[in-house]
Amino acid sequence: MRDGDTFVITIEDTPDVFGEEIAVRIRGIDTPELNDKREEIKAIAIKAKEELEKLLYSGKKIILYDLGRDKYFRLLASVKVGNIDVAEYLIKKGLAKEYDGGSKVW
Repeated sequence: MRDGDTFVITIEDTPDVFGEEIAVRIRGIDTPELNDKREEIKAIAIKAKEELEKLLYSGKKIILYDLGRDKYFRLLASVKVGNIDVAEYLIKKGLAKEYDGGSKVW
């Protein structure tokens, strides 16, 4: 787990060079950085990471779709865990903001 909008996965039945420890950036959202100097923003960053971990480790199927690459060449994907859209979930909880790849919003 990197932070509230990026995580690392290993894709089963895929050669390691393509599927081992792949960074995935969740499409359409931005969460605060864990190293933010503002304590109130850092607290949101920690909570966003915890919520994402809870969702990803819930035992439900993780679905990546609408795939692409971001400006850092990470896999950019919309993500669902079971029936939960991860981006919408984090936005509704106040832990993420909509993001289109431009300037950071926090």
